[in-house]
Amino acid sequence: MKQTIINDSKYNPEYNVIIDLRLADVKMTPNELQRYGNWVQDILNDTKKNMALLTSNPNQVTSATLYRLNDNFTNLNYEVFSTMEAALRHIDIDISNMQFIETEIDKLKEEV
Repeated sequence: MKQTIINDSKYNPEYNVIIDLRLADVKMTPNELQRYGNWVQDILNDTKKNMALLTSNPNQVTSATLYRLNDNFTNLNYEVFSTMEAALRHIDIDISNMQFIETEIDKLKEEV
């Protein structure tokens, strides 16, 4: 997962980010979430940015909340959301773009 992020030609650490967990089955332990959070902090924590964790079930909310509670995130403003509208507002994207964004997410799902 780390290499995929870094090697993506469209990746830019300056961007605000939505992490869409709605179709994910999170298998990471709390310790693994902490270690991954430390890696994110090392890679992304140079600039202030907002990150929205988008969830659809209680297990995802729990994992995302544990991840968000990482004390190493000094410049990352992580929040957990259950709606795309709230996530977009958090990362300062006008919700009038929501249909376009949801269409792009659907395209990405097809690639998986």
